[in-house]
Amino acid sequence: MKNTDYTTLIGVGNQEYEKQILNVFRLKEKPNLKTGRVMIYVCPECGDIDCGAITAVIVDMGATIIWKDFGYETGYGGVTEEYTNIEPIEFDRQNYFMAFSELK
Repeated sequence: MKNTDYTTLIGVGNQEYEKQILNVFRLKEKPNLKTGRVMIYVCPECGDIDCGAITAVIVDMGATIIWKDFGYETGYGGVTEEYTNIEPIEFDRQNYFMAFSELK
């Protein structure tokens, strides 16, 4: 991965696209990547997977939501670098969905 800045997809694009992205994080829709992973940070210019993105797997464990298996992914080669030094991030389910419900 080259040294570059990345941004979230929240606030990028039109309202319909942002709604779709939020629904992926809210677990109402499946991610659109072939790997089933979610784009966490993307190219700030286009937000496209082809430029590369930091991705993760989001798992619903009932009382908690876990982001895990972080990696760098492109639209051309799938996950090209795994970030094994990043531990899974665990969120309290209620707080997780409350935080995302505040985003419109």
